[in-house]
Amino acid sequence: MKKLFGIAITIVIAVMSGCIFIPSDDSEGSSRFKSENFKAAAVYYVALDGSDVPDGGSGDKPWKTVRYALEHTPVSGGHEIIVRPGSYPSMGYITTRFEKPVLLRAEIPYRTTVQDPAGHRAGYLYEAKNIIIAGFNIQGNPNWSGAWSQNAYVFQIDKCRNIVLENNIMHDSYNNDILKLNNYSYDCEIRGNIFYNQQPEPGHQHIDANQVYDCVIEDNIFFNDYPVSGRPRSINASGFVVVKSSVLRMQIESREIPLEDALDRGSRNILIARNVFLNWFGRVDQPMILLGEDALPLYEVNNCVVENNLFIHNEVYATKEESLQYGKDHTANRIGGTWAIKGVNNVIFRANTITGFIQHGWHGYNNGDGHFGYALRIAIESGNLNGSPAGNPPNRNITVSNNIFSVPVKSVRGEGQLGIIAGGRKEWLINGKIDNNVYYNCDMPLREGTEATAADALTFSMDVHQIVGDPLLETDLSYGRVTTPAWNSVTNTIDGGYGTIEQARIGLVNKFGTPRSSESPAHDAADGANMPKRDILYNLRGIRQDAGAVEF
Repeated sequence: MKKLFGIAITIVIAVMSGCIFIPSDDSEGSSRFKSENFKAAAVYYVALDGSDVPDGGSGDKPWKTVRYALEHTPVSGGHEIIVRPGSYPSMGYITTRFEKPVLLRAEIPYRTTVQDPAGHRAGYLYEAKNIIIAGFNIQGNPNWSGAWSQNAYVFQIDKCRNIVLENNIMHDSYNNDILKLNNYSYDCEIRGNIFYNQQPEPGHQHIDANQVYDCVIEDNIFFNDYPVSGRPRSINASGFVVVKSSVLRMQIESREIPLEDALDRGSRNILIARNVFLNWFGRVDQPMILLGEDALPLYEVNNCVVENNLFIHNEVYATKEESLQYGKDHTANRIGGTWAIKGVNNVIFRANTITGFIQHGWHGYNNGDGHFGYALRIAIESGNLNGSPAGNPPNRNITVSNNIFSVPVKSVRGEGQLGIIAGGRKEWLINGKIDNNVYYNCDMPLREGTEATAADALTFSMDVHQIVGDPLLETDLSYGRVTTPAWNSVTNTIDGGYGTIEQARIGLVNKFGTPRSSESPAHDAADGANMPKRDILYNLRGIRQDAGAVEF
C-alpha cells in the first residue's frame, strides 16, 4: 500500500482551492492480486484432521486450526499457510505482527468455509500486521443470540496494518456488518471479494470502514439477495459501503481526545475502484456508498477517489405489505442516492457508470409522496456532541466528471426516474465541480428536482460540457432478470454460471456496463485530464478515452 499512496508515486493535483490525491495505476505485467504473485519462503498446512502441535504444519502433519497456524508461523514472515477444504470454526483472535507478508490461502477457492459456531466473528484481527487472506467462504451464523455486541460482525480488522482480504466470499451477517474495518487501521486492501446480505436493519453495512487510512476497496461485487441464503425478504437494509469516523466521535465524547486535536484525524486516502454494485433492496434514506455519517464538526473523510465502478439499479420491488411494514418512506427500489456525502473534503467521483431504475416506489403501488431517486446526493449531518449542538462543515472540493448516468428504459411504472445530483443545498458545498458527464433518461426529460430542491448544490445543468444521449447500455433490467452472483454450496459455483469471483465481475461488466457499439455518445468523450489510466476491467484507456467505467 505504501507504493500506492506514498509520495514517490502518488500524483497530487490541485482541484479548485484544494488538493486531491490521485492513486497511481501504472503497474504492468504482474497481477494486481497479491495472492497470485506471492512467492513463499516456506509452506505450512492446516486441515480438519490435523493436530495443533509445535512440530506440525507440514503437508503430512498439518495443524488443525488457523489461529494456531498464524501464531506458530515464524514472525519473520514471507510464508504461506494453505488451509485444506472443509468447514472450520472461527479463525479466532489474531494479533500476530509479521515482519513480511504471510499468505493465508484456501487450498481450493471457496471450498474452505469459516463460520463461528456461536454466531460471532469468523475472524478477528487485532493489531495484526502483514497478513493476506485469500480464497475463503466466510459467513455468519444464524445461531447467533444475545445482546448487540461487536462480536456480531462476520469479520473484523481492528487497529491493523497491511491486511489484505482477497478473492473471498463474505456473506450473511445476522447482527451488524459483514466486514468491520476500523479503529486506526492503515494500508489495508479489500480486493476481489463478493459481499452480500448484511443484517437488514439501520446502521449495518457490507463494509464499515471507520477511522481508516490509506485503504483500498476495489474489484469487489456488492449486492443483497436474502432468499438465496434462505432468509426472509427485507427492504430495511442500509447501504453497501460506508467510510466514516465515528471511532473519533467516541474518543471525543470520552474526552480521550480534545476536539481541537481531532480536526485532522478523519479517515483519509481512500480508493473505491472497479467494483460492481447491484440488486439494491434497502432503505430510502441509504445510498450504495456513503462517505461520512456522524455529526462531527470536522471532515470525516479526506481525500477519496471513487472511480471505474459500475452501479446497476436493476428492478427490485416488494409487496405492498412489505412496503407498509416500514411506512411509506421505505417502498422498494427507493434509494437515498447511488452515492452520498456528509461532511467530506477532497472527493473525486469519476469514470463511473450508473445504469438502471433509480425510482420512487414499486410496481402497482404509488405512495404519492413525490420522491424520486438521486444518482448522487450531497448533505450534512446535524446532532449533538458532548451535550452541545454539532454538525458537519459543508462538503468541500467535490469533483464529478466523465461518468455515465443512465436510465436505459422506462420502468414498469412507465417512467424515467433520474434525479441528477439533487437533494443538496448550495450552502452544503464549497467548491464543487460537475463536468463532462453523459446523461440519459430514456427519452424523458432530465429531472433537476422539485421546487424544494431547485437550489441544489450541483445539477446536470451546471455541467457546461454535458453530453445528453443514449449510451447504448443493456435495457433488460426488469424484475427477476438479473442473476445475483451468490455462492452455491451445492454446485460449488457462483450463480450465473461462474467459477470465480473475477469471472462474475467481468460477466456483469460485459453485460450491463459496456455500450453496445461505438455509436454511444460516451465513446471518445472523456476529458483525459481527469481520468484513471485503466478502466473497470483493468484495460489501459489509451489516448482517446471513453466516459464511464468501460473503455470499449
